[in-house]
Amino acid sequence: MKRYTADFETTTSENFKRDGIVRVWAVNVCDIDTCTSVFTSNNIDDFFKWCEKGENKEIYFHNLKFDGTFIIDWLYRHNYKYADNEPFAKSFKTLISDMGVWYEITIYYKVFNKRYHKVVIRDSLKKLPFSVREISKAFNLETQKLEIDYNAYRAENYELNEQELKYIENDTKIVAEALRIQYSKGLEKMTIGADALNSFKNILSKKAFKYLFPVLNNEIDRDIRSSYKGGFVYLNPKHTNKVLNNVISFDVNSLYPSVMYDNAMPYQQPKYFKGKYKQDDLYPLFIQNIYVNFELKTGYLPTIQIKNNFRFKPTEYVTSSNNEMINLVLTSVDLALFLEHYNIMDIEYIDGFKFKQVRNLFKDYIEYWIEIKKSSTGAMRTLAKLMLNSLYGKFGTNPKKCQLKPIFDKEENQVKYQRQEETIEDSVYTALASFVTAYARNKTIRTAQKVYKYFVYADTDSIHLVNTSYEEISKLIDVDDKNLGAWKYEGLAERAKFLRAKTYVKEKVIDNEKKLFVTCAGMPDTCKENVTFDNFVVGAKFGGKLQSKRVRGGTI
Repeated sequence: MKRYTADFETTTSENFKRDGIVRVWAVNVCDIDTCTSVFTSNNIDDFFKWCEKGENKEIYFHNLKFDGTFIIDWLYRHNYKYADNEPFAKSFKTLISDMGVWYEITIYYKVFNKRYHKVVIRDSLKKLPFSVREISKAFNLETQKLEIDYNAYRAENYELNEQELKYIENDTKIVAEALRIQYSKGLEKMTIGADALNSFKNILSKKAFKYLFPVLNNEIDRDIRSSYKGGFVYLNPKHTNKVLNNVISFDVNSLYPSVMYDNAMPYQQPKYFKGKYKQDDLYPLFIQNIYVNFELKTGYLPTIQIKNNFRFKPTEYVTSSNNEMINLVLTSVDLALFLEHYNIMDIEYIDGFKFKQVRNLFKDYIEYWIEIKKSSTGAMRTLAKLMLNSLYGKFGTNPKKCQLKPIFDKEENQVKYQRQEETIEDSVYTALASFVTAYARNKTIRTAQKVYKYFVYADTDSIHLVNTSYEEISKLIDVDDKNLGAWKYEGLAERAKFLRAKTYVKEKVIDNEKKLFVTCAGMPDTCKENVTFDNFVVGAKFGGKLQSKRVRGGTI
């Protein structure tokens, strides 16, 4: 199947107010094999005429969630039907999660028994999780992202000027160049996570993978999944909303690959046990279900978040169970850390699962991609980083699936999205994802605990410290710029202010010039341009964030 990248340029909200419908005013398609433009038009009808001609095609849009709404709208307005079961001529299917994540649209033009003339449209953002501008920089491409006036009024049959033509051609070419690099390494799956898992299976052998990671039944996977948690993100309360001077920071070199490299990992069918886990040399790893009443020890960092309990904020690390017996499901790694950091007033061990362990399981995979990362620059280095960081999460893929189906609302004259019934597929092996993330939290938290008196903030693979120096910290923790799992020094901020998790500013002097670095979850660069050190305070509001809205024709 021939592969292409494509992009739509569309009218904006001001045009919508004037016309009552949003339109595609420019289309470009780029051949991934040659990275050359093969088709340009000023309307979406020409795009679909091109799709229908010739061979089956695979087309990538960067952020299909946006462009896909124009595709679905066009299909319904041109008498295509949604194929709930077997596809038929002039039908289409979609793969859109109930969280609004778009993966694929397949359009069927003709059906010959089980053979189809079709076009498969996918989201390159799932293969390259960056903006187009970031792809160009990360892959060190000569082709650069350009700028145009996005809000200018463009009537139907508008003729593109030279700048606009170059703009859209560059966008598709940048994505095509990056995808071609991925394909050259055999990475041909729908997402980078699937590429990573497939690469690991090929290095390990698919037969060995099936032996090591059998599909567990849904009930066992559900119980194990309760132990699967994210990274450690925590702000020391005593430094909240304070102006701090001379803050230094360190990042782990490849945190998740480093803990996967030689730590003991679970494999094969687990064994269920009741009560408290008892030492079993054949099954030394375990996941323990407990009820516990606890208080944080003085001088220790909290390690526990409590989900699905209205008495506790799910994003906060708790210092006390407030004299309640709280249910926790913890890996053996998390449990050991929990018992070290908290005073236990009462504990009841309910049950759990125990596992065989294996080491060096990911060694060949990690060494293969680490070598590419170390010996490469630009595209291959970025690709290697993606492959190193995308594998573990695929083991934790949730088997519960629920899709959104696009339907055409004739009364409102636009496409709506209807939630379908939930289905359950086979899981991969959630226990491994649980232990990988547990080892990662363990590394970050134990390191932060070693430097507790200087500790300000941690975010998954980084720590920020105050009232200390590089020389002093390098005596306490493993500091090295390149070694896998060591802490790399990320520099000094002359001033910093931390408001909450993932919300802080750092001021650095670079080439004798003060520069502000803003981290604020959900804040786009257009808002960050208005942030200063002084106005970055709780309650501040910054304009400039665009919100999408589905309307007639597509999205504004």
